[in-house]
Amino acid sequence: MKFPQHISIFILSIFFISCSFKTSELEKGMWKYCGGYYIGDLFNSVQMQFRNDTIYINNIPNALIIAKNKSFLGSGKRVIIKSIESGEVGAYCEK
Repeated sequence: MKFPQHISIFILSIFFISCSFKTSELEKGMWKYCGGYYIGDLFNSVQMQFRNDTIYINNIPNALIIAKNKSFLGSGKRVIIKSIESGEVGAYCEK
């Protein structure tokens, strides 16, 4: 039996919504460097400020948050950032 296209799209959209997380979770977490663009071994809301999808260090915009992902079962979270200056991409994992 073939699924109607609108049902398939609905199921996929629910899957992708469940695999992201809110900015408030980003601000509460402690994030460890996982590779790529480097802004420190760890980052959190004490050392940096998060406004919309931008990370500020010493009130200077440093990187854009381009993705916030968590595993399907919610056990691991990852933030993908992109340098405003160079365009280099990096990843930070929840500690």
